[in-house]
Amino acid sequence: LLLLLCAVAAFGSWQMSKVNANVVDLDTNWLPSVVTLGEMQHLASETRRTALLTVIQTSDQAKAKTAEKHQAVEQEFLAKAKEYEPMVSSPEEQRLYDDIKAAWA
Repeated sequence: LLLLLCAVAAFGSWQMSKVNANVVDLDTNWLPSVVTLGEMQHLASETRRTALLTVIQTSDQAKAKTAEKHQAVEQEFLAKAKEYEPMVSSPEEQRLYDDIKAAWA
């Protein structure tokens, strides 16, 4: 009975170490990339919004200011994309990222 109890404890400890490895992977790999992708999504939306505002502005001064903001947000998106690039961790994710880069160009 004692031997069986020790075996169950060892198995439980081994399983907990596997769970911990998965938690560490989520914390160090997946979560930062998800956060970065969320920021990229926000910046892409902001870029579309500023592009629309540039078109519908009536005064030249407002158009110039909005166009300037559009360029700044676009550069911020590209910087965030560069930040995300090393976080790509699978061939499928790389394919999707390449699709995003191609669509953005």
